[in-house]
Amino acid sequence: MSESRRLGCDIFPTRGEQAAWAAAAICPPMLVTRLNSDTSAPVAVPAKAEIPASPRFTRLGTWQRFRPLLWLALSFLTISTLTRLALLFAAGKDVPIAFGNYAFAFGVGLGYDLLAFGYFAIPLLLLLWLLPRRWLSGRAGSAVVSLLSFFLLFVLTFVAVAEWTFWEEFQTRFNFIAVDYLVYTTEVLGNIRESYPVGWIFSALAAGTGLAFYFTRGWRRVQDQASTFASRSLFAGTWLVLAALATWAVSADMKNRTANQYLNELAGNGIYQFFADNPRHPQFEPAYCRIEPTDV
Repeated sequence: MSESRRLGCDIFPTRGEQAAWAAAAICPPMLVTRLNSDTSAPVAVPAKAEIPASPRFTRLGTWQRFRPLLWLALSFLTISTLTRLALLFAAGKDVPIAFGNYAFAFGVGLGYDLLAFGYFAIPLLLLLWLLPRRWLSGRAGSAVVSLLSFFLLFVLTFVAVAEWTFWEEFQTRFNFIAVDYLVYTTEVLGNIRESYPVGWIFSALAAGTGLAFYFTRGWRRVQDQASTFASRSLFAGTWLVLAALATWAVSADMKNRTANQYLNELAGNGIYQFFADNPRHPQFEPAYCRIEPTDV
């Protein structure tokens, strides 16, 4: 049986193994017909395609499986950049207009955004890594990936709104005060309900997230025809090792390189600082006024 007949794909050249394999990577597993190169007559092709076990196809299958991570990365960086731009606008004259200031805020900020994304995407990474191929290709597996992707996107939009309100009150990114908010939830939630229309905010966030999720559905479409568990493990293991090394090599204080506290805060990432700030050794000076002992 010819290579083209065995792969079960639509019309493509019968000569050249590379052309046959390239077509096999994109043809759906369905009953199709092709033209016989000798008689130009339609020939029925089996529905089940056999993908050649080659390194090229293994890499392609791995990329197709982890495609939602690219969608999440673009969403994360876009929302983080827009949040930083909004906070820069809120800072006003506290951040002087200068190219160097903007380059520092957005350049260093991009580094922290990528670092935060490395942690934020781990749940989706683990799901795409461990989900068997037969489940991923079914409705249940696709639904689980979609639900997790929607939840992560909603969290991103919620954090962006929360950072704006937190900045308005403290002129800083998330810190130990935000951590305390989770400890004293009764008082904090009551104050939030009195100060903001929580229901309308959540409704708007859900609607905006739903629209963005729908119009970007093609970017996160996942399929897997050739990946192996070993190739997926290599990708996921490398990701987790780099995230662990970054935890050891990077700290939240590394961004504090200027005399302008607002500029230093803009260069950070709210999600990263929320978990990186140490509540046992909080820095009260940036958040509260200080009184000298002689004035007490």
